[in-house]
Amino acid sequence: MKQKQTWLYNQRPVPTKRMTLTPMSADELGELIERETDVHMKQAYAEMRDGVLQNPDQALWYTAWRITLKDTGEMLGDLCFHGMPVDKTVEIGYGVLEQHRGKGYATEAAHALIDWAFTQQDVYFVRAITDEGNAPSEHLLEKLKFKKLPLAPAAANLEEGQTLWELERPTTMWMMIFMCIGMGSGGAIGSASDNYSMGMVLGMSVGLAIGSALDAQDRAQRKRAQDAK
Repeated sequence: MKQKQTWLYNQRPVPTKRMTLTPMSADELGELIERETDVHMKQAYAEMRDGVLQNPDQALWYTAWRITLKDTGEMLGDLCFHGMPVDKTVEIGYGVLEQHRGKGYATEAAHALIDWAFTQQDVYFVRAITDEGNAPSEHLLEKLKFKKLPLAPAAANLEEGQTLWELERPTTMWMMIFMCIGMGSGGAIGSASDNYSMGMVLGMSVGLAIGSALDAQDRAQRKRAQDAK
């Protein structure tokens, strides 16, 4: 299946209760690189900029998403994905400026961007990596219901002391939804035909069949190549 295009100019900012998440252009990343004093962050932003320039139709998976306060427009930090989905999985990174930590901004922002990712084609899993001793990051992932993956560092391409976490997209509940719709429709049909019980049975049966098929489709679509190993 061809990957859905994710151009920067097609993406509206993602709102949260207190913040706005805005994907940055290559020029904005360039300005960020010039201002950044940390060598490692400067390199990270340079790699993001290269990814945006080399993959303009998939830029949202490579760029940094600027986190700003709705009320003041003040920049709090940023988030990013580490490239396009691979085997229905993306990796997320996040960072909040030191003076803004401890206020739940990172959790709120990550939650919103993960929700956005799960609306995208063929994304069913989001991963994150924490370094040993980074308790705040681990606490954030736990709050978002991520689970630690029991993989050896070498097996997951991790450095010593790193831990891999993963969150699965919520499963669909179409069967329940369509059964409710079927009951309502069946009741109306039954009342109109003076055979209420028959209408209810028919409506529930149709709803069950449609909902079950859609839920089965969702389960099949989220299967990964690695799950078959």
